[in-house]
Amino acid sequence: LNNQSGSAALERQGLPRRSVEAYLDEQLDIEIDPQTLTRGLSYPRSFPARTPRRKVSNFFLWPGDWDLPTPLLNETSRQHFIDDIWHHRLDLNASNNYARLLEKLEQGQPLSIHHQGILLNTPERISGYLDHYRLYMEDMSCFGFKAGLGKDRLGVVIDRHGDLIKSNKGLRRIAMAQTLGIQRVTVRVRAIHQQWWEQKTEGTRGKEALHQLSTRIAGLQ
Repeated sequence: LNNQSGSAALERQGLPRRSVEAYLDEQLDIEIDPQTLTRGLSYPRSFPARTPRRKVSNFFLWPGDWDLPTPLLNETSRQHFIDDIWHHRLDLNASNNYARLLEKLEQGQPLSIHHQGILLNTPERISGYLDHYRLYMEDMSCFGFKAGLGKDRLGVVIDRHGDLIKSNKGLRRIAMAQTLGIQRVTVRVRAIHQQWWEQKTEGTRGKEALHQLSTRIAGLQ
């Protein structure tokens, strides 16, 4: 912040993300139309080597070509899952999701998500699992997007051109917002491409560089 000895080395390393986030805080939050988020970050594709992939979330500045292999959100299985639920919201047992999950159950491979405590080992549990998302979407459709309902803020990263890419926080909530046509959501910038940082900070350092950055991020709304 004060451009003292060692600050240039910190910048070259990528700046510690949590420190940047603690300093800028809400200045990293921007309101956007969720329809403008068309690409998502695939960590295995953007960071093929495991060691950089594990470490990258600790930094705010990301160098390299990670922003090039970014899949389209509307082509992901996640988006198809959400679209299917809303399309069949009056009878979820007629949905493609239900048929797929029931087939896995009949094959002796029920969906299991250990960290969420989910095991879809009966038809009733499959129906309940899908109904959970239906209820969430009906609430969003009636009352709008509620940022506080998720465990984490919706995360985005900024590519070398200043475009937003969806990161791995709130992917299904963004899919719901897009399916429902929600007009405004608040997202938090979690990281930016090093090239964009260099362009927008224009050779400044320390507090002045972060001020320049926050101004540029505000302009993305």
